[in-house]
Amino acid sequence: MGSRFQNYFDREFQIDLFDDKTMGFKLIKIIFGSISGSIHIMDSGNWSSSIVFCRMKSDTISGGNFFQIDSIIPGNIKIFASKFDYKTTCIDTFLENGGSLNLSGIPLWPGQNDYYTNFESGDSEFTGSGDWQLAEIYSGPGGAYSGNLAWSTNPEGNYTSGLNTHSLETNVFSLHNMAVPALEIYHWYDIENGYDGANVKISDEYGQVWQILHPSPDYPVENLTDEFNNPLAGEPVYSGNSGGWKKIAFNLSGFKNWPFVKFRFDLGVDEQKSAAGWYLDDFKIFDANATEVFDNPYLPIDKTLEVTVFPNPANPTTTFSIITNYTTEVTIIIFNINGQVVKKARLSPEANQPVKWQWQGYNRLNNLVASGIYFARIESLHQSVVRKIILIH
Repeated sequence: MGSRFQNYFDREFQIDLFDDKTMGFKLIKIIFGSISGSIHIMDSGNWSSSIVFCRMKSDTISGGNFFQIDSIIPGNIKIFASKFDYKTTCIDTFLENGGSLNLSGIPLWPGQNDYYTNFESGDSEFTGSGDWQLAEIYSGPGGAYSGNLAWSTNPEGNYTSGLNTHSLETNVFSLHNMAVPALEIYHWYDIENGYDGANVKISDEYGQVWQILHPSPDYPVENLTDEFNNPLAGEPVYSGNSGGWKKIAFNLSGFKNWPFVKFRFDLGVDEQKSAAGWYLDDFKIFDANATEVFDNPYLPIDKTLEVTVFPNPANPTTTFSIITNYTTEVTIIIFNINGQVVKKARLSPEANQPVKWQWQGYNRLNNLVASGIYFARIESLHQSVVRKIILIH
């Protein structure tokens, strides 16, 4: 096989393959672009403090009515505009290489960022992998919680066994103008008890780092067994049988300052038995502080989880210092930028008593990992935090 190649951009090239076949390609230099525009408040209110956000860059409007965001990577982009007491507006568009966009009069309507779907009108921009699908339900609970359609890991039978994580990922949501943001969803499950499990995770709009969300009440299984190498081993999960459709609730107060969030529903299975699976319906995000509930289960819990990692960068050893104001078990999970688990540890700190753990740069097979960026997820009974670690050696 021969080739002809030039070491600069914006040129077309040709690779000569076997059997007189050729393949053409073109190198294109990525040139950042920009977006600009203005906000239109639909009730004639003040546009001050409106925020426009795109690809981890933002502009807060403090004077005038205009925004400008530079150094945007070209391609398909989502642009979000938000303001307290107004619903977030999302615009899907395309930015040319080195181009600029002007978006005048992005509308912001008064109201809360509450959201509800029972999936009767479609998938609501949820995306399933593995066995997840939106369909009429004939197996498991025998029907959806409301209407005819629900998401499930198999609407007509058992989920597929084999080392795998079946994941259902939501669209992006904003929690900006909620005092006590909360997530509610109805679920039904029949999952191989103690060996397979399911849980809910949260991330920013890019979905690169996921944290476990803890419901109220918490998961019935605190640590899924690793006997058969289940992908969710060591994580808190739903396992066994729910005993019917049940409402589960999550306090999202710890995430309301994030620009945007998305959720993922994971079912981790091993190579042994399977069962009817996990079914989801009636997804709702709302401000729990605005509801007239005497005993509000979503009010923030007065719990703290403080974590420091030093030194960072690590060469290659670093020490985790953890302190909580309640007695709990803490799990540390270190994973690489591809989301693969590198190392796990479990600690049992007493209330207000610091505990330390060292990571010396080795994985679970006791091999020294490569230099680079890693993430550590530290989870207690009530909270979860993430720390970025730079490893050099």
